[in-house]
Amino acid sequence: MTTAQMHLTDSEIVALQALARLTGKTEDELLQEAVKVVIKEAGEAEAKRQQRLKSLRKVKGMWKDRDDLPDFEQLRKKWGQIQPLEQGARSNGRTKSTFQCSLM
Repeated sequence: MTTAQMHLTDSEIVALQALARLTGKTEDELLQEAVKVVIKEAGEAEAKRQQRLKSLRKVKGMWKDRDDLPDFEQLRKKWGQIQPLEQGARSNGRTKSTFQCSLM
């Protein structure tokens, strides 16, 4: 095992010492457990991120060739929830634009 140096605030040291007394574990054991938890959680978060990315890649473009859908840009304009930022070229008879949405 390798030794590592950590910088802790005074309040973190006091809390770590109190937790060590409470649990009967050494400060080193508590820090090792904390590092293991952080590494495990980071790995799980990355696995979830990769799964979401894989799912998004599967559905990418699934509606691009559909002509039975309403013009969502026009619907949104009617709702008054978005403001056009810039106009783009026309594609398939519809104007492509970049929009800013207010979610609140």
